[in-house]
Amino acid sequence: METRSIAPCGRPNGHEAICYELAQLGTSPPRIHNLVGLAARCGLNIPEQHRQLVNQLDNMGVVTRYPDGRRQIADALTEERVNSMFSDTMEFAEWIRAELD
Repeated sequence: METRSIAPCGRPNGHEAICYELAQLGTSPPRIHNLVGLAARCGLNIPEQHRQLVNQLDNMGVVTRYPDGRRQIADALTEERVNSMFSDTMEFAEWIRAELD
């Protein structure tokens, strides 16, 4: 299975994109990893088409902080699901960039 890119902080690209945009606005990203909360600080309202993904990424971010959670996620994710989530995350990151330009 191909390795997918994640942000330097270990979070998926949605988090990286929001943190980057906050920095561009002259605001230091807060020490939270909740994508909805970060988006709100940028003045963004996440559209319905991205909400399921955002909720999944937020939940995975919490669960994978613990070894048992990482194992459960790893066992549950298929290559197809990972590829789908990666593609959806890249679309979400593009939406963020377009909204904040």
